[in-house]
Amino acid sequence: MIKSFDVIGGGLAWSVGNGRNIRIGEDLWAGCLQQHLLMEDTIQALREAGYYHLHQLAAPIQMVRWGQSCIRSEDLGLDAHSTRDLEEYIRSLTRDHILFRDREDILIWNFAPAGSYTLKSGYTVLSRTGLDHEVVWWWKTLWKIKFPPKNKLFMWFVLENKAPTWDNLQKRSFQGPGWYSLCKGEYESVIHLFLHCSYTLAVWKECTKHFGINSVSRGYTILLAWEQWRRTCPNGSLNALPLLVIWGIWLARNNLIFSDKCCTPEITASLTCGIMEAFPHHIKARQQRQTLEVEIDQGAPWAFFDGAAQENRYGGGAILFLREGHSFKITMGLGEGSNNYAELLSLKLLLIFAAEKGCRTLVCFGDSMNVINWVKKTQVCRHLRLEKILISIAEIIGSLDTFSCSHVYRENNREVDLASKEGLLLMEGQWKI
Repeated sequence: MIKSFDVIGGGLAWSVGNGRNIRIGEDLWAGCLQQHLLMEDTIQALREAGYYHLHQLAAPIQMVRWGQSCIRSEDLGLDAHSTRDLEEYIRSLTRDHILFRDREDILIWNFAPAGSYTLKSGYTVLSRTGLDHEVVWWWKTLWKIKFPPKNKLFMWFVLENKAPTWDNLQKRSFQGPGWYSLCKGEYESVIHLFLHCSYTLAVWKECTKHFGINSVSRGYTILLAWEQWRRTCPNGSLNALPLLVIWGIWLARNNLIFSDKCCTPEITASLTCGIMEAFPHHIKARQQRQTLEVEIDQGAPWAFFDGAAQENRYGGGAILFLREGHSFKITMGLGEGSNNYAELLSLKLLLIFAAEKGCRTLVCFGDSMNVINWVKKTQVCRHLRLEKILISIAEIIGSLDTFSCSHVYRENNREVDLASKEGLLLMEGQWKI
């Protein structure tokens, strides 16, 4: 609990409004990283020059299309080292699309897209600050199986040796007989209960007979037994059968202890196979979507845009058609973000370029339904960093006479998709036209 206070405090940041409450170089803004802040010498030099809060860095003229226009660092009379430090700080403000607005600054939680603290986001941050946990193969495999959540959750307990068998209960000072109720001949443990018991082997025999296979889940541990089953099972749709066998055995064990009802291995196997057939582990065939031709009114400029993300690198691409046969292909490096960030920033840069080419009307096409809905305001964006980009996009769109934005499938957007992937090879801020 005490440790969590430090985590929460370290995750606080400012959603920039008028910038009057945010200390220059000391306070984080939404999306800002610790390395974006200023060094102590630079902060002290700024204070001596009378600069304390973020709004004091604003230039008289705002650069609405890209972000907030700031004063020139070399005009403040700082030494060369502090000038370079402040220049990088101002570049970080520009990269994060900071724009002062007529509202108070708001303190938010920096580790959640919507800016509100949740138990999930706090737990995630707290887990990252602890010891690094080795990622094991079965985590994603288990949660992706199409079975009832309670089956998967119990299997997780079993694989982590957290199931409430007598050996684990006695570690918590519970008093009880300790032997396994179904065979009454062995000490109850996870390994004996689900692998070696004669009752368990009989259930497995009935299940494999029902599905017409010869494989049996065996191994020194539950994990090894499941891994061996996945390798040798001839039918891939039965890879998850061990989960249900374990679940069926657990239900039989509990029925005997709490209800004094004894289920034979045949009954337990029948129930297990019934659940298996009720929740078939298969992947539904994806419906093929029709690739329709995009109808374009060539009486006005039109454009396509796309963003790409790969291994923490982000690129953007766009093609602007001023008329048939006269077009510009744009490739850009976008630095760090998310795929939605890359899509939105690609659209923003496209709009800036189109405005510089004198376009007063524009028809845009993109393959991200999220971005299209956000721009049309038919869907609310709850990510603070993306919201700032959307605000600046709305400013640019407002300067045009007419604008429309429509969704197309990726099959109709392949050329721009390739351009965005070329942007992955460019440094942040680099353009190629």
